[in-house]
Amino acid sequence: MSSLRGRFDGSKTGQPDGGMNYKLLIQYDGTDFHGWQVQENDRTIQGELERVIGTLEDSEVSVVGSGRTDAGVHAEGQVANVHLNRSFTPGKLYSILFKRIAERTSVPPSAGKNA
Repeated sequence: MSSLRGRFDGSKTGQPDGGMNYKLLIQYDGTDFHGWQVQENDRTIQGELERVIGTLEDSEVSVVGSGRTDAGVHAEGQVANVHLNRSFTPGKLYSILFKRIAERTSVPPSAGKNA
């Protein structure tokens, strides 16, 4: 069973177009994933995040990671960035993302935002 859990540090900055730029601090068990980077026919961490976050925007989003992992590799403290047109408090974004990620992975989110 795969696990995509994360921690979000609350960082967000306003953008000239009115959107918000969010910094995501992520940890995951990569056992059932084919690495970080989106691949056409394989399940990846970046792809999973983009699908879930895209549902918040009702459009495609681009999640940019600070690095990549290979298939089956776990990560703790990986940093990613996403720009959203809608503004969320970090706590609200955390709650929404983990509810939707848990629904997709059948694994409950980690306890607490700062675990």
